[in-house]
Amino acid sequence: MNLLVSRLPTTDKFGRTVRTSFRYWINFLRALSDDEIEPDSRLLYALSCVYVDEIDISAFDEYRDGAFWFLNGGKDPDNEQSGGSSAPILDYDIDQLAIYSSFMSYYHINLTRAKLHWFEFRALMYTLPQETPAGALMYYRGKEVTRDMPEWERKQVQRMKRLCRINKKSDDDWVSEEDFIKAAADNWHKLKGNTNG
Repeated sequence: MNLLVSRLPTTDKFGRTVRTSFRYWINFLRALSDDEIEPDSRLLYALSCVYVDEIDISAFDEYRDGAFWFLNGGKDPDNEQSGGSSAPILDYDIDQLAIYSSFMSYYHINLTRAKLHWFEFRALMYTLPQETPAGALMYYRGKEVTRDMPEWERKQVQRMKRLCRINKKSDDDWVSEEDFIKAAADNWHKLKGNTNG
């Protein structure tokens, strides 16, 4: 589907009506990783967040596949591993302030009031530039450290990956959002300086 020419869908790929607001789909993702919900019940609870009608258990696989199709912007998730990192690059609880401030500063969209379809939100979210707080988080969490990188760049990326990782092991690993943003901005300027000269 092409966001520029297609109408935004209101159903999954099987024609079942879904809630289209980005808020429901964020709750879908949050439910999937909620440790307070029994693992066996998480997916069913997540599906009930986004489907308008009650889930028919006899067609559970279709509900699951339809929801992940919608979550993935109208595409079936790629079953083949791309070889890249499978670690999450966003956490909608931990990163909520970074996401809110990035949308407000870059797009002038107040997410507490916005009425965005999940496909719209997704397109805007994943194209935030690295200079925004959420863009920096996604960039560093998703950046692969390779042997062919210059040593200064490899060290900077490794440092930033430690600062912004989602699963911190202890309180000693914690860094304030203000410190992270400052470090990201400093590294961005260093990176630009080293590539220009």
